[in-house]
Amino acid sequence: MRACDPCVETKNVCPKCLEALTEEQVETKLNEAEQKKKEEEEERQMNEFLKTLKERSRRTVKRLFDKGTISWNNDLQTFQDEEGKAITLHYRQGFGDNKGGEEDSDEEDNDDLD
Repeated sequence: MRACDPCVETKNVCPKCLEALTEEQVETKLNEAEQKKKEEEEERQMNEFLKTLKERSRRTVKRLFDKGTISWNNDLQTFQDEEGKAITLHYRQGFGDNKGGEEDSDEEDNDDLD
């Protein structure tokens, strides 16, 4: 690097060779930065949602998400299976679908995810 980040941004030059960037290159760089910011925000929202789940559901969701059998729908703020259907989850006390704030009993903790 021959130029610092603030100089690169203000002068629109390559940090290595100091040649001026074309408008297309600058636009692409901005689009990539916006996309990265959007992905980070979606990941943050997904992690916040995971905190509301019971441990068993959280581990199941993480395992299936890593496998690629479910995906995060940021618009609906839920996980969906390959067919686009929302999956059944168990929430911690005071979160999610528990209207009365009652926690699911561990004896009846049947995950429909397996």
